[in-house]
Amino acid sequence: MTQAGRTPVNAGFGYLGQGVDATSVMRTYNQYLVTQMQTAQTNSSYYTTQSQQLQQVANMIQNSTQSVSPAIQSFFARCRP
Repeated sequence: MTQAGRTPVNAGFGYLGQGVDATSVMRTYNQYLVTQMQTAQTNSSYYTTQSQQLQQVANMIQNSTQSVSPAIQSFFARCRP
């Protein structure tokens, strides 16, 4: 915060101060913490998206009648000697 003194008042026996005015406020922050927060948000978005995509794959494989599971099982059954 930047401060500027107010003009003192002549009280007859001397000058009395009037205090100060706040002329500007500067924002202070820690760049390290900002970077850490941005990295955490990016990682959170990445893992949320990855989880959603893997859940879709898992749903396709788990469905025993309408999925790729029967085809995979048939393929590996034919590969056995």
